[in-house]
Amino acid sequence: MQVTVELGAPQYRVGQRPVLRLVIANAGAVPCTRDISRALREVLVTSVDGVNRLWSSKDCYGSSQPDLRIMQAGERQQFEVKWAGRTSAPGCPAKRTTVQAGTYSVIGKLGPLTSPAVPLALV
Repeated sequence: MQVTVELGAPQYRVGQRPVLRLVIANAGAVPCTRDISRALREVLVTSVDGVNRLWSSKDCYGSSQPDLRIMQAGERQQFEVKWAGRTSAPGCPAKRTTVQAGTYSVIGKLGPLTSPAVPLALV
């Protein structure tokens, strides 16, 4: 299995809602059964160096039931989220701040699998 992140555009204005897509693909030569439930999927926005965690798609959503799927060789599943451009933390605290202009990293995860970081510019 392979996990990647795609952006709707390479840059957005502060206040826009960036489109972030988690892409899960069967990069193998044979069908594969995989749990791709919401509890395992995550899109994460961090500082470019990865040190500061700014937002996660998992912070404000509870776990879900397993979503076992048979993915054919080469098949891709996409999950899109529109980020509000504000910080978040586990447990979804009410205090959230708008992320300022700058360049950030977007990372996708499916359980232990992690995508390469993709740069996102807010202007």
